[in-house]
Amino acid sequence: VSPLMLAAAYTAFANGGVAVRPHFIRAIRSLDGQTLATAESRGKRVMRGDTAARMTLMLSRVNTYGTAADARRLGFPTAGKTGTDD
Repeated sequence: VSPLMLAAAYTAFANGGVAVRPHFIRAIRSLDGQTLATAESRGKRVMRGDTAARMTLMLSRVNTYGTAADARRLGFPTAGKTGTDD
């Protein structure tokens, strides 16, 4: 699994159960701020919203009590996964 594929899998937790395909460019704007093009973000519901909320709560605990506790200093809600996988 590539890092991009893994990030894509986690989008459903942050979006209330709706997975979206990651893209690198959100919008292209001219020098005067006019939007020239935007990226469409189509989502697909892959789990119930309450399931995603529970999973997000569990993932946020690693940033509260676990090895990523320093992430609390960022000033916005965070969630993450620690450990290794094979």
